[in-house]
Amino acid sequence: MKYVSALILLGLLCADIASPQGAQEACEVKVVGQNRNRLIDGAVNVECGYDIHSAPFGNWGVSSNYGDEKDTDQFRGWKHLDGPSTKRQWNSCTTWVPEYHPPSADYYTSPTYSDQRRSDRVDHGSYRVRLNVRRCPRLNLSFGPRVGFSGLNGHTIIENNYMSLYELDWDGNDFVTTLYYPSPSLTLSGCTLNNCSKIETDWEDPTSSTDPVTGVTAEMRVVVTSRFQARCSD
Repeated sequence: MKYVSALILLGLLCADIASPQGAQEACEVKVVGQNRNRLIDGAVNVECGYDIHSAPFGNWGVSSNYGDEKDTDQFRGWKHLDGPSTKRQWNSCTTWVPEYHPPSADYYTSPTYSDQRRSDRVDHGSYRVRLNVRRCPRLNLSFGPRVGFSGLNGHTIIENNYMSLYELDWDGNDFVTTLYYPSPSLTLSGCTLNNCSKIETDWEDPTSSTDPVTGVTAEMRVVVTSRFQARCSD
């Protein structure tokens, strides 16, 4: 079995696939990081009202091995204040200002109103690799081997999973903590012409946090999908 640390190397294995003249072919693999059962049960003080920002609620974003783009839906909170229904915020000032201390139904979730929880699954990042995009041979030429994804059977993607969490502001984001997770070896299998079998890892708890005092945690998993694309232009 061969092991690879980046999906781009798999492009060497996505063999030519014959199809009609003018078709554009690609083998595409998508890797997604997901999180759920998010919890804040500690000292988080990044939105306490000492400047122009409004305390104590804030949206949180994620930087991870699946991308550095940070947005309000990557580490979804529980409090809806404005915008779409999916825009949910966290009390981000839990110990510095007595007004925002637990227990409080205004600033914490049930049943005890002493911590903050949100259970739904969200994607916190993804990347795609399109492998071996090329023009298909003309119809009057000999077709090549129809291998597609089958050349990827037994190859492994290794992910070094982490989530760095930030409270998001228009003038700069405040770092909260980084959560580290097990790093799975994801072996592609069941690969045929058109795709490989879908991979969904088990949900994992973090193995460590750079700031455990925050009491921030969440489960995460990895999902890998693939598809063959052929778009005919004539």
